[in-house]
Amino acid sequence: MNSRDKPTDNLDELRRIAEQTLRENGGPEPDTLSDMSPEERGRIIHELRTHQIELELQNEELRRAQIELEVSRSRYFDLYEMAPVGYCTTSRKGIIIEANLTAAKLLKTARDSLVQQPMSRFILREDQDIFYLHRKRLFENSEPQGCELRMTGGNSPPLWVRLDASLSADESDPPVYRVVISDITKRKQAEKQLLEANDNLEQTVKERTGLAVARARQLRFLTVELIEAEEKERRRIAEVLHDDLQQILASAKLYLQVGCDDFSAQPELAKVDKLLSQSIKKSRSLSLELSPVVVYQSGLHEALKWLASRTKEQFGLDVRIEAADSSDVTDESVRVFFFRAIQELLFNAAKHSGVKSVHVKLSDASGQMTITVSDQGRGFDPEILDSAESGRGIGLLSLRERTKAMGGDMFIQSAPGKGSSFTVRIPHKSFLNGDTQP
Repeated sequence: MNSRDKPTDNLDELRRIAEQTLRENGGPEPDTLSDMSPEERGRIIHELRTHQIELELQNEELRRAQIELEVSRSRYFDLYEMAPVGYCTTSRKGIIIEANLTAAKLLKTARDSLVQQPMSRFILREDQDIFYLHRKRLFENSEPQGCELRMTGGNSPPLWVRLDASLSADESDPPVYRVVISDITKRKQAEKQLLEANDNLEQTVKERTGLAVARARQLRFLTVELIEAEEKERRRIAEVLHDDLQQILASAKLYLQVGCDDFSAQPELAKVDKLLSQSIKKSRSLSLELSPVVVYQSGLHEALKWLASRTKEQFGLDVRIEAADSSDVTDESVRVFFFRAIQELLFNAAKHSGVKSVHVKLSDASGQMTITVSDQGRGFDPEILDSAESGRGIGLLSLRERTKAMGGDMFIQSAPGKGSSFTVRIPHKSFLNGDTQP
């Protein structure tokens, strides 16, 4: 029998089965139809037509269900097979049961080669522990879990992925492991670049900070050297005035007096003698202003007593000094610094405070030397020192910078109408351990 006879044979077979079923169900034999009345034959024909229509409706319903099934299958293909992430289903032992095309593409492996393979086969050896702990937490807690690791397939280079997994189980079936595989290689590369850039930035900041600190130390050292050089020059000029100019002026005055016993007879020479006396006095005063000898030959306490007397003489300002016995300074450069600082603050009080008395306190405690100059005068707003537009407080600003250069700090407490208090503190290490060196 050839293939063309098969449809006919099928129809005959179907007819035979239908007749057999009809006989078994007690239906009328074909030979008995002629014995039926017209009413019975009409009823049977009606039932047959009704059944035919029912079969046609059922057939139409089946065709419609077939179309919907095809649409669902196409949608399933788009949603599952062509998804932008990989989908895998594995057994409890980690054997891949099902995988979509995206998973196969990510792992550069044919889908047939993925199925029935352990998923751990595609995990990088270095990340096996991560995958093990991930699955352990999932099966212990039955809660969705996520992790990031590297996977590879075939000879392809490893790629970073994120696994988001959950358990899916029916009461009658063993649990399965459903996992979403997302390619995060680009994100990891960006994170790596960001970390490298951050490391480079931190290194650059560290180098720049080190350079800034080194330069600050150099600047501090140069500032201290400048202060010392200024004091040395002051002292040199004072010595020139005292040892040379004053001696010359005194000799000139002496010779003038020897050569002329009576200045009343020669008024011009009297004027010369008077000018020489004024010059000697001015030279002596200038020498003391530039570099008081008492600062170098005596302690800080004696120097401050001389300064208090000098301030009273020049400005009419009473200076009350309070100093502990341990507050004297043996280091010459620091002693000169404190002397100049107090001199600047006393001049500031005489010029701006509007009072007739000032309190100076020296203390040596907590590893630092402290001086405080306070008054109950007009006061001012300390923020004015940092105002670029004010143009005021140049002396105080200079003192603050010199204090920092010495490794110390300067604090100002003041307000309009409430007086002022200036505190300068320098740690002992700044002048005992040579901390001003670069």
